[in-house]
Amino acid sequence: MRRLKWWAMWGVLLVAPATAQPAGDVLYLQDGRERVGELVEISGETVIFAVDGEPAATTFPLGDVERIELAQARAGDDIRSVAELEDPLIKRLVDSAPGQEAYPDSGYVVLHSLKEYTLGDDGSYRLRERRVEKVLLERGKRRANVARYFKSGEETLEIDFARTINPDGSITPISDAAVDITSVNAGTPEYEKLQQVKFAMKQLREGSVLDYQITKRRPVTDLLNPLLAGMYFRGREPILEAELRIISPSGLDLSYQADRLGDNVQFTKNESGGQVVHRWVGRDCPRVVPESLMPPAGDLYPRVTVAVKTTWEAVGNAYRGAMVEAAKVTPQIKEKVRQLTADAGDPEERARRIFNYFTEEI
Repeated sequence: MRRLKWWAMWGVLLVAPATAQPAGDVLYLQDGRERVGELVEISGETVIFAVDGEPAATTFPLGDVERIELAQARAGDDIRSVAELEDPLIKRLVDSAPGQEAYPDSGYVVLHSLKEYTLGDDGSYRLRERRVEKVLLERGKRRANVARYFKSGEETLEIDFARTINPDGSITPISDAAVDITSVNAGTPEYEKLQQVKFAMKQLREGSVLDYQITKRRPVTDLLNPLLAGMYFRGREPILEAELRIISPSGLDLSYQADRLGDNVQFTKNESGGQVVHRWVGRDCPRVVPESLMPPAGDLYPRVTVAVKTTWEAVGNAYRGAMVEAAKVTPQIKEKVRQLTADAGDPEERARRIFNYFTEEI
C-alpha cells in the first residue's frame, strides 16, 4: 500500500512543478477531509499545501494524504485584476455597469449575453455562450450557481473561463473543485447520455460581476438530432445587451421565426467570404415582473428560434427509416424471448412475460 501511494505521489510530481498551481487543487486526506488551495511541493515524507484562506502553507505528513487532484488551468486563470484583462468588452461593461439605485427592484442585471452558433458544411456546429451579470441584491447571489446540459458521446462542453470580478477590481477564477458533471437520469442507465455540467462562481456578493464563457460542440447533426438555436430577449431581470448570432456557410438555408420582438431588437444579415452572419441584437430589455399562474416563457417572452431549413416530408422519411431499423428483430432479441418464454404454457402467457419484462426492465 505504501509503495502504491509513493507511485501516486510521483505521478502528481510528473505533471506538476514544485511551484504553486492555479487555485483550485484539492487535497484529500485519509480521514475523509478535503482541502482546497494550491499544491506547493511534495518532498520526502511531507506534502506542502497552501490552503485557501490560511495565511501560510501547511505541511501534511505523506501518510495522512490519500490523493491530490490538480486544477485544470483555463485561459485567464492567472489574471487577478480587471486592469490586467486584455478584453475591451469586459472593461467597457464593468466601467459602465449600473448601480443598485438604477434597478432597485432587481436582484441582478444582465450586462451582456451572447449566443454564437458557428455551423459547418459537414453538419457540425459550435455554440459559444458568453454571459456577464452584475449582482445588485442578496437574492442575486443565486446566479453564482450555473448549469448547462450536453449529450455525452454526441456533444462536448467546455468551460472556457469563469470568474468573479469583485467590487474592488480584483478577479477570482473558479476552481475545478467547484465544477461537477453528473448524469441527469442516473437512475435510468438507458437514458444516461444527458449530462449536466454545474459550476459555482466564487466570492459572489452584492456589487460583484460574474463573467463566464462556455463552448459546446456537436460534430454531427441530422433530422433526428437537428440544430435548434434560440434566445429570449426578456427575462425576470433587466437585460442591457443580448445577441443571438448565427454564422453559416453561404449555401446553407436557414429557417427562423421571431416572436413578439419589439423595437429594441434589431436584425441584420451580412454575407462575406463564403459565410452568412445573422444577428439579432436586443438592448435595454426590461424585466418581466413574475406573477402567479404566468404563461410559460415560450408563450410570453420575445424570442428568436433558428433551424436548418427542411420539409415535413424529409422529417417523416428520417423517422420512418429510424423506426424500421429499430423494429428489426436481432439474434439477441430472439434469444431473450426464448429465455423468457421457454416454459410458458400458451401464447397469452408468452405475451404476458414479454410485456412484463419490457414494462418493468426497459
